[in-house]
Amino acid sequence: MLKLNERRQFILALAAVSAVALVVSLAASLSVTRADKLSQVGVVDTMRLLNEFPAMKEVQASLEQETARLQKEYDEKSKNLSQEEKVKLFQQYQAGLDAQKEALLRQARQKILATIEAVARQEGLAVVMDQQAVLYGGKDITELVLQRAQAEGKKAEEKK
Repeated sequence: MLKLNERRQFILALAAVSAVALVVSLAASLSVTRADKLSQVGVVDTMRLLNEFPAMKEVQASLEQETARLQKEYDEKSKNLSQEEKVKLFQQYQAGLDAQKEALLRQARQKILATIEAVARQEGLAVVMDQQAVLYGGKDITELVLQRAQAEGKKAEEKK
C-alpha cells in the first residue's frame, strides 16, 4: 500500500512539474513573440524611393522648369557681355538654382522620412534601415511607403 501512495505522489509531482514547465515555456514564448514584434527591423529600397516617391518627381519637374527658365534668361542677358561677365552671371544663376534645389530636396526628404516613420509605426517596426545595409532579414516596407505617399498625394489633390 505504501508503494501505491508513493507512485501516486510521484505521478502528481511529475504532473505538477510538467504543468509548471508548460506555463514557463508558454510565458517565455509569448515574451519572445512580443519582443520580436517590438524589435522587428524594417528595410526600404532608398534608390527606389528616390526614383518613385511623388515628392521627388515634383522636385525633378520643378527643377527642370526652373533650369529652362534660367537658361533662357541667361541667354538673353549674356548676349552682349564679355566672357568674364558671362562666367559671373552663370555662377549667380547656378548658385540660385543650387539653393532652390537644396530647399526642394530638403522638403522631399522630410516627406519621405515622415512617410517611412508612419508606415513603420503602423507595422510595429522599431528600426528601419536602408536595404543595402542589411545582409539578411528585415521586413521590406518600400511598397507600403510608396502606396501611402501616393494615397496622401491623391488626398491633397482632392482638397484643392
